[in-house]
Amino acid sequence: MTSAALLILAFGFVFMTLAIVPAIARRLRGGVFYGWWLVAISGFIMAIATVPLFHAMSLWAVALERQFGWNRTQLGLALSFTRIEGGIMGPVEGYLADRVGTRHMVLIGLLIVGLGFLLFGQVRNLWMFYLAYIVMTLGQGLGSWVPMMTLLNHWFSRKRSMAVGWANVCSRLGALLLVPAIAWAIDPDHGPLGWSMTATVLGIFALAIAFPISRLIRNRPQDYGLRPDGDPPAPARTEARQRGGQAPAAAVSEDTDADFTASQALHTPAFWFIAFGHG
Repeated sequence: MTSAALLILAFGFVFMTLAIVPAIARRLRGGVFYGWWLVAISGFIMAIATVPLFHAMSLWAVALERQFGWNRTQLGLALSFTRIEGGIMGPVEGYLADRVGTRHMVLIGLLIVGLGFLLFGQVRNLWMFYLAYIVMTLGQGLGSWVPMMTLLNHWFSRKRSMAVGWANVCSRLGALLLVPAIAWAIDPDHGPLGWSMTATVLGIFALAIAFPISRLIRNRPQDYGLRPDGDPPAPARTEARQRGGQAPAAAVSEDTDADFTASQALHTPAFWFIAFGHG
């Protein structure tokens, strides 16, 4: 199948999905707390944006080494560049997650990931490979881990650890499925696509799902009359609304967590333990 045919299929998928996304969103809101659907969506997004880029790196390396004769040191430099980029972009991603919102970050991030994979599929020399990996990593950072964790922090309070844990489970399940699929597709002897067409297909897929999947994102539960963890409305606030008055400050404060400012967080030992442990 040619790239043009794949693009036609991708655009058809997008237009079809745009028509049904509102109905999907309404159905997801019924019955089950919407935050749990966002857990599954977060795991899916993290798998799509992360697994082909990092978990499957050794598969791409073997294919590129075989075709172009590049050694592992040259290929491994791509990961070094992405680590430097990640260190620089981390604070920017956190700032944008608060200011722009998760929905827009997912859209922008997946579009960049898709463009990066399309560029990767056209790689013919080493500098193009480095550029493609940097672009893909930029998109992965903007649309994956940081915004997804921000989203779950907004939707969960008491059950936050459970939500994050299940999102990671969904992401790892994606790795169990995607890595063997990529290995099968790019196998130089028996694979049906080869590494270049596989990268192109992944890029088209990321571009195709970017807008539909971002439309399912809801930045904060309060914007939709919900509370974190799916808790019922506070009695004092409900009574005040029924009377047409204003809820007491104590009732309002129950809906929000006490957040740290950046300056306050930098002065806590916990922040530095987490920063060094994660980095």
